[in-house]
Amino acid sequence: MQSRSKQAIKNVMANIMYQLVAAVCGLIIPKLILETFGSAINGLSSSITQFITYLTLVEMGISQASTIALYKPIAENNRNDINATMSSVKRYYINTGLYFLALLIVMVFVYPSFVKDDISVITIRLLVIILALTYCMDYFLIGKYKVLLMADQRAYVSTAFQIFGTILSTILCICFLYKGESIVIVKFSLIIGYIVRYILIKIYVKKRYSYLNFKVPARKGAIKQRKDILIHQISSLVVNNTDVGILTIVSSTLSEVSVYNIFNMVGLILSNLLSSLSSSLSAGIGQIIALKDYVALKNVYSNFEYIYQVITFWLYSCMGILIMPFIAWYTKSIVDVNYYRELVGLLFAIKGITTSVRIPIATIVNSRGDFKQTRNQAILESVINISVSLVLVFSLGIIGVLIGTIVSNVYRTIHVYYYCYKKIIAFDIRKTINRLIRNTTCALVTYLLLYKVITGITMSNFIIFFGYAAFVTIVTFFLFFVVNLLTEFVEMKNFISRVFHAIRH
Repeated sequence: MQSRSKQAIKNVMANIMYQLVAAVCGLIIPKLILETFGSAINGLSSSITQFITYLTLVEMGISQASTIALYKPIAENNRNDINATMSSVKRYYINTGLYFLALLIVMVFVYPSFVKDDISVITIRLLVIILALTYCMDYFLIGKYKVLLMADQRAYVSTAFQIFGTILSTILCICFLYKGESIVIVKFSLIIGYIVRYILIKIYVKKRYSYLNFKVPARKGAIKQRKDILIHQISSLVVNNTDVGILTIVSSTLSEVSVYNIFNMVGLILSNLLSSLSSSLSAGIGQIIALKDYVALKNVYSNFEYIYQVITFWLYSCMGILIMPFIAWYTKSIVDVNYYRELVGLLFAIKGITTSVRIPIATIVNSRGDFKQTRNQAILESVINISVSLVLVFSLGIIGVLIGTIVSNVYRTIHVYYYCYKKIIAFDIRKTINRLIRNTTCALVTYLLLYKVITGITMSNFIIFFGYAAFVTIVTFFLFFVVNLLTEFVEMKNFISRVFHAIRH
């Protein structure tokens, strides 16, 4: 347990560092692209990325299924099984890469027909190829190593190299922009960062896992539940990415996609940060489940849910208060479309909460591998999302697709809690409900007290915005921390003890 806690802390810290770097880089580049090329090109890049994401369905759940398959042999230090499983992983990733390339060729020729703006077909096709190359590298080169590091609770290594690659790509991107290069050359900087990242990961894996041998015959049936995991991935893809697809097809211009993307950019920073926290812990939870230590699982889950809810509601409360001043400052030089939409900002914050609040309980379900048992609910979630979004998008636009996502999120959250309570661990559901009510109340109080005050201040530059953002962050953190400390002192004490114990050891 001590070793798992220590590795989890390393993964969490590495992921926090990466999310901070990704946030800074992710704010700089889109702003420069907006100012240099305009909203249409920015919307085009976002739309292409989302459509390429649809093609990644050919991955068929290999990553998650492979990680789960490796939990037991790694926990038992069974090197023969590790090698046999990794041989299966490599084979599946190569086959997946070939399918992806075939679909990519189709997209290169078909996608330009969806673009209504006056952008050359050659530019569109080259962007599709450039933005898809990073996924190709995942399938053919990096994917199998990431799976191994994740299952062994050493994802922090891959994350460290990802930080370096992201910084390198951003520096090159800025250089290309200031040299006046085309959007195709600017985006090509992503490939250079990926190549460097692959070289570093391969060197580390070769040294750390010297016994790794891909020539060992693949173990038949090592990668299980791929089809069931695929259904969950399709559902996740629909819920998280269909908004842009619907807007691309329905809207008369890609500028609306650009508006959605700028708001979503802020939401993704927080969503990725929270997801990274859960993924950092999932391997440890998976190993606990593999060893059938359900007493430890129940204790770990309670503490995980407690602190995760506090962080989720705190961060999205800050987002709800600060997003409009940020949008006003970020897009002040952009005049080709109106970005200042208050209701859109609020709905993005609500969407973030409804997406993230179920992650602790979903981590338990996924780490146990209960994908077949919950696939029908995953399908229903995506059906709800598409149906509500299509009904509302024509009259409400971006607001309509956001409502569709929120409604489907609420349904799925209720079901995941119900399933885990009935089938896996009988956690105290009343405690969970009290936490949700408590943190929702804190979020409403902070929003009502601070939103009008902050939005009434003109943020003329980033320094001023950063100062007020720091003020809001500290005030809201104090409220959430004090309220949750007073209501569940033992849980907070246990969390702090776990962190300090892991750091010391």
